Amino acid sequence: MRRHITALGIGLLLSFAMLLSACGSGGNASSSGEYDPDGVFVRGVDLTFQGGISFDPATIGPGWYGYVYPVTNSWLKIDENGEYVMDLAEEVTVANPTTVSVTMRPDLKFSNGETLDAQAAINSIKRTIEAQPPGLRLSELKLVNSMTIDSPTKFTIQLTEPRMALFYPLLADAETTPVSPKTISAPGNHNGDIITAGPFKLESFEPGARVRMVKNDLYWNADNVKLAGIEYRHIGDGAAGMNGLRGGTIDFVAGLNLVSESDASALGGALQGYSNRLPGTDSALFCMREGGPLGDLRVRQALNYGTDRDRVNELYTGGKSEAAVGLVPSGHRLFAEDLANAYPYDVQKAKDLLSDAGYANGLNLKAVVMPNESKHFEILQAQWKEIGVDLQLTAATDLNEQWYQAKGANGEVAGVPMLRGIPGTFFRLLTSDAVSNACSYPVPALDECAEALAALDPASDEFVAKAVECQEVAFKDSALTVNTIFILDNGGYNKSRIGDLPMQSDPLGQMQPDVTKLYMTR
Repeated sequence: MRRHITALGIGLLLSFAMLLSACGSGGNASSSGEYDPDGVFVRGVDLTFQGGISFDPATIGPGWYGYVYPVTNSWLKIDENGEYVMDLAEEVTVANPTTVSVTMRPDLKFSNGETLDAQAAINSIKRTIEAQPPGLRLSELKLVNSMTIDSPTKFTIQLTEPRMALFYPLLADAETTPVSPKTISAPGNHNGDIITAGPFKLESFEPGARVRMVKNDLYWNADNVKLAGIEYRHIGDGAAGMNGLRGGTIDFVAGLNLVSESDASALGGALQGYSNRLPGTDSALFCMREGGPLGDLRVRQALNYGTDRDRVNELYTGGKSEAAVGLVPSGHRLFAEDLANAYPYDVQKAKDLLSDAGYANGLNLKAVVMPNESKHFEILQAQWKEIGVDLQLTAATDLNEQWYQAKGANGEVAGVPMLRGIPGTFFRLLTSDAVSNACSYPVPALDECAEALAALDPASDEFVAKAVECQEVAFKDSALTVNTIFILDNGGYNKSRIGDLPMQSDPLGQMQPDVTKLYMTR
């Protein structure tokens, strides 16, 4: 049996030590100001994004997991070094690839004083499974076969398949958040009045405008929580976020849809910007079919050799990121070192491979591209032209309709960021039945490797070795995509107001302020 308090084997983030400061001093900047016990942390958030925020695990929408965690903290959390640490759990034990047990901390309470015991924990998970919320990892939740109570403070989850490495991360997120019996028994919408056992509880909820949270004095570690409250204020876009920081109406703003690398770089003085390399890549995904050009390995290899990743990094991020072939950056536990040099930029080799594949006179391809990927693909378009590939770009407004469902009708290439961690990326984006494998191209070698990886203990050395092997199968041996650079997570904060900026991870590996450690200054 293994107790999981070690490194983040699923590959969801890199160490906060790898944070790339856009303004010079890095993310853990301290202030000399006096600690304010009444301090409220104000974060700028687009509260209308994807239908608006919901704190209820049963109704949470896509993209909101990175904001609800002050209320929905669960059994584990992931710290700034990429390690699982205990939160509501005292111990989490993996007995085998289908069995995991959670031993709860003693005397846990919900924020309304109700007892949090093993029965309440199981009831909460069942409720979330039955609700099938669109913003959570439903396929992983559906792995639950049964749950049993071992004692008032211990429960065991049995999975339908040996895929522990896929399910385990859910113990650190909203999929397994305990919800109070009072909430479960009350009909209606609980987006803004959910009762949980996290470090904060909801005080007020104004959809699309403002959310106010206050410290939960019944949280198991409440004595060490330094914030009196947290407030989310609506900002419609990145410009509003930057203006809020500069005007002093918010303390912090971050997010892939709100802060760009140039925004972070432009901050100075009391305002600190940062750009953090995520364990996920900007990528060109393919519609591969037998008999079609991208069904030929030589063509896919040619596109990889014909991509100058270092130049993409310079043009797209100002050199702030890192050239990518595998899924995680250098320094990460799951970094595939040999893979990093698998496809050096070589125009002649790319042309020779295309000629061998029957395209000596060139090749025409169409790409489906969302607005946020347009600059990235304009760079690829220019580079691939040098090897004889004419890439026509088609603007997309709905990737689900125009790529996943279209199955190649609108183009053979799509811009799809790969930001699902390991092994999640393989199953969601690349294996034979993955949704992002839009033309259902069979990849048996990767299927076999990914299934073996999913059965392993995420904290084991075996998992690391197999994760590296699967990356090599996917991106070197099979060349299933063209990965270019690692995605940047950008943000900014007022270091004269925030005494320290400790971080934790969300499910995509984006760094979020650890509100159990953060404090404000007077």
